[in-house]
Amino acid sequence: MEDLTRNYKLPCIMDIKMGRKTWYQGAPQKYIDKCLVKDATTTSGTLGYRIAGMQVHDSSTDAMWRADRKWCQNLTNQQMPAVFRLFFSLTPTADAPAIDAIAAGSAAGDGTSDAAATASGDVSAAAKERMRSVLCGEGGLLAQLQTLRDWFAQQTTFHFFSASILLIYEAPTGSTQGHPPSLRLVDFAHAIDGHGEIDSNFLEAIDGVVVALNGLLAEEQVAEQ
Repeated sequence: MEDLTRNYKLPCIMDIKMGRKTWYQGAPQKYIDKCLVKDATTTSGTLGYRIAGMQVHDSSTDAMWRADRKWCQNLTNQQMPAVFRLFFSLTPTADAPAIDAIAAGSAAGDGTSDAAATASGDVSAAAKERMRSVLCGEGGLLAQLQTLRDWFAQQTTFHFFSASILLIYEAPTGSTQGHPPSLRLVDFAHAIDGHGEIDSNFLEAIDGVVVALNGLLAEEQVAEQ
């Protein structure tokens, strides 16, 4: 199995499970029932995707912080913008208090935590520029998402269920640029015959992620005005 992070020193990673429907026709009923519950109780059923895992650089400890499964499953629609801000270190700091604020809001089921979702804080110019470079620079994540979308918009050979995309970028290490950001399609165990039809389930999920990332860029532009 390929190590997708081998070229990164401090890889920040987001695992996004794609599709409103994560089960496939002909799957065992026990598996379908499990997927139906997850799809209905996470953002899969509403946004068309959910965060299945995340690793970010904690600037306060110079260590990597990893979201656990429960933390990810408890996230709501309203909290998703805060999670993307956290992933790109646009919260005041990607430290434990900011992370815990989002997690606490999730566990309480009370929508977005005020501390995490509305605080723009003193986001450094360097952090904003890094986010723009990762998303919009040459070979950035948005360009890679568009390439993936173009393929899904025309391919009719396969339909992918319970597959993920990984967003990977290098956390800042002084003046070092680091390895370019990367997007990978992973988890192909449930790729089935597309029977000549577009995989609209996956295509919708890509569009949802693109909307979220463009929303993040727009939010930062408004904040600067």
